[in-house]
Amino acid sequence: VNGWWEVRLTHTLAEGRSCANARIRRVRIAQGASAATVACHKFERDLSPVIRGWRLTAHRWSLLALGVAVAYCLVNQFSFLFPGLYEIDPFDQSLYIFRGRTFAEQLQSGSLRLPDPAWIPLGSVLYGLAYLPNQHSSSWFMRVEWTVRLLLYAALWAAAFMVARGLRPHASPRWLLALCAAVPAFPFVLANNSDALFAALSALALAQMLGFLQHRSSKHLLRAAVFLGVGALTRADGFVLTAIALATVLVLTAREGTAHGRVTALVQRSLALLLPIALITGGYHTLYAALEQAETADLSARTYL
Repeated sequence: VNGWWEVRLTHTLAEGRSCANARIRRVRIAQGASAATVACHKFERDLSPVIRGWRLTAHRWSLLALGVAVAYCLVNQFSFLFPGLYEIDPFDQSLYIFRGRTFAEQLQSGSLRLPDPAWIPLGSVLYGLAYLPNQHSSSWFMRVEWTVRLLLYAALWAAAFMVARGLRPHASPRWLLALCAAVPAFPFVLANNSDALFAALSALALAQMLGFLQHRSSKHLLRAAVFLGVGALTRADGFVLTAIALATVLVLTAREGTAHGRVTALVQRSLALLLPIALITGGYHTLYAALEQAETADLSARTYL
């Protein structure tokens, strides 16, 4: 009997230990699973902002469409961006390049003179900056033209993208970008870089006017005025666009609020539009006339008057 109880007790203790061990293992497995679950949730919680950030929202779809359109046009319009020597206009384009070279040489020698307002002063600055890194090359003439064309090509696409975003309440930005890619307008504009520079600045001003149309905020008018003022230093047509922008502001403001509110808004918006343009264009012309000891800056060569 004693032997039987010893064997039974031994088996019972062994079963108890195995059950206890099995329970311990189950607890440990459950704890491990719980810890793994917590870790997975924590990892997902930490990673979710990144995942949300990489989702293709409407804005990122527009950027993707812009990248595809630019890549497509770069392949198909390569010859327009990198013309040969015989393809560069011997009149206007060559004059812009040599004026930029003169500006860069004066800048390096310390005897800088302001570019003539009648001959695209902003273009002279742009070509001068493009000449500086290419001045020691034997092919500097073509490299300067290539550099400016690439910069203006990028500026045209950036301006088109800004206009497309301004039209978002009425149409998807992808439609305008697709139109710019399908219709080869940019190469024809780049045939004369002063036209391309003025077109880019005008499009940026248009994008800000579209912003004003939606939000009625004077900050959009201030930005548009800066682009219009700088554009007037590129072509005299900038003054025509200034008149169009002012007429647009007058028409939009005339339909708002009470008579007193309309007058106040009209004065504020007119100043926001005209004051920066007057400071940019009038300041440059006044400074040029003072330094060159001229009574006025002659614009007849560019206005065809």
